[in-house]
Amino acid sequence: MRRALLTLALAAGLAGCGGDDQLSASDYRTELRRICADTDKQTEKVTEPTRASAPAIASYLSRLRDINSSSIERVEKLNPPDDLKAAHDRALKANREGREKLGEVIDELEGGGDPTKVLTEARTALQPSSDAAKQAAQDLGVPQCGD
Repeated sequence: MRRALLTLALAAGLAGCGGDDQLSASDYRTELRRICADTDKQTEKVTEPTRASAPAIASYLSRLRDINSSSIERVEKLNPPDDLKAAHDRALKANREGREKLGEVIDELEGGGDPTKVLTEARTALQPSSDAAKQAAQDLGVPQCGD
């Protein structure tokens, strides 16, 4: 479960700080790799729950979602080169959808949902967003960001 969520978080981290200036493909990819590494470090610091209770899992997922949200904000500030714009936009879309679905999972858990049932359903619900984010990372030339 952590690996699937980490993949979403990493894929969401496909950006660095940017401005109005369009980056070259090389500079863009350098920023992506840097942010993926930063995102990975942040998610690795999030302690997995020691209990399989709904509140503990919801808290854990909320912390991962917060990292994902910060990464998405950084993606939104990046101005990719024209030839990577479509993949950049797909990465953003996939990660926004994943964040939204993860929010629904957290809400279910916080509402007392059965963790086993909620997480089993979440894997299925999150898979399309995860796959789209992985494909966008490939298309952007930074496959390590989708691993």
